[in-house]
Order: sequence, then structure tokens, then C-alpha cells
Amino acid sequence: MNLLVRIASALVLLPIALYCIHKGGWAMIGLIAVAISIALGEAFRMVFDDALEQRVLSLLGMVMLAGLGAGILDSRQLPMSLGLMAMVVIAQAVLLILRPRTIETIPARWSAACFLPLYVGLPLLLAMSMRVHSGPDLIYLCLAVTFTNDTFAYFVGKNLGKHKLHPRVSPKKTWEGLAGGVIGSLVASFIIWHWLDLKAPWTALLAYGLTMGVLTPMGDLAESLLKRAADVKDSGRIIPGHGGVLDRIDALLFGFPITYMFALLVLR
Repeated sequence: MNLLVRIASALVLLPIALYCIHKGGWAMIGLIAVAISIALGEAFRMVFDDALEQRVLSLLGMVMLAGLGAGILDSRQLPMSLGLMAMVVIAQAVLLILRPRTIETIPARWSAACFLPLYVGLPLLLAMSMRVHSGPDLIYLCLAVTFTNDTFAYFVGKNLGKHKLHPRVSPKKTWEGLAGGVIGSLVASFIIWHWLDLKAPWTALLAYGLTMGVLTPMGDLAESLLKRAADVKDSGRIIPGHGGVLDRIDALLFGFPITYMFALLVLR
């Protein structure tokens, strides 16, 4: 039954996401805004145990990312974006000062309040920037390579996995699965990059595939660290059979910046 629910959720949500990516414009902006708002709320609920801090800091994080997004899309807005981000940091400090609770925890909580919006939101803003300035192809490339990596890692790890990658954080992940994922990323990189006719030397494809293969699973592990610390199985329950939005995009939070940088270095 759980598998059927997972499949049904994917059949509903995946076409919507792909349509927004293909359409671009406000559809893409809306997709990114919804993903950020939900995933950021999930992240703050895992890290902060105070309901008011969860809501207010999540809202401030959205304001910070809205300003940053405006600067990314239009460089003329960058001065205003930087000023807005600075004001958000001040507002975070004021909130934590007014609600001191355990004073010793304030530095860690303030650091988390600044970090979580960048961890969740910045990669998605880079994806939006790629869509606006380069069209949908780079997004498709990242999605395909990340999905293939995850699929290869799952089947290789399930059938051949013996050596645990990080048992305290993610007991099911193995070194054999990681190697399978790297192979999947390399295969997908060459197929998709050539299919999209993106001009790049084979050495760049090799570097991209290897980097994605090794680092996108780290995105999964990074989110698993948050879940282990919060003692929760999933980041949320909004997607039936899948958990939270953050559970679905954790690898992409590493994949989008990698794709963005390779596009700048290789395709410029």
C-alpha cells in the first residue's frame, strides 16, 4: 500500500514540477517559492523546539531569500538585497535576545537561523537563475543525473552492499551503493549532456559526473544529520508516502550548485 501511495504522489507532483520548469517565468518562480517555504519550515521545526521561534525565524528566512532572489535575478537589486539580508540578521538577533531561554545555546541557535535559509534556499535560487538565464536544460540535466545516481545507488547497495558508509547517520547507505551511484551519474551525464547538445569537452563531462556522483549523496546525509539530531524519521508529512519536501530535494540542494558552477566554468 505504501508503495502505491508513493507512486500516486509522484504521478501527481512530478508532472506539475516538470511543467513549471518547462514553462518558466512565474510558474518556475512559484514552484521555487512553494518548495522553499515548505522545506524551510520543515528544517526550522527539526532544529528549533520553540513554536514561536520556528514560525518567526522561518518567516525571516523567507524574507532573506526573497531579497537574495531579487538580487540574483536582477543585479541592480543587489544593494537592496544585501541591506535586506543584514536587517533580517538583526531581527533574528533581537528575537533571540528577547527570548533568551538558555543563554549558552544562543550562538548555536543564531548560527542555525542564519544557516538554514542558505542551506535550503540558495541552491533553489540558483536553479531559478539557471532557468531564467539558460533555459530548462541545465535543470533537466541535474534532475536526471541526481535521479540516476539515487537509483543506481539503491539497487547496487541493496544487492551488493556490505560496507556501511555512515551507520550512525544513515544505516542503509553503503560504499558499494555510493560507487554504483557514481557510475550512474557518469552514464547519465554523458547521455543527457549529449542529448541536450550542451557543448563541453569529455573531460568536463567526466568531472561533472564524478562530482555529482560523490557529492549529491552527501546532500542526503546532510539532511539525515538534521533528522537524527531531531530524532525524526522524515522532515515532514506533506507528501503522502514520501515524507516532507526536504526529504525529496535533499540531494538536489547539493546538485543544483554543482550544476550551476560547472555551467559557469564550462558553458560560459
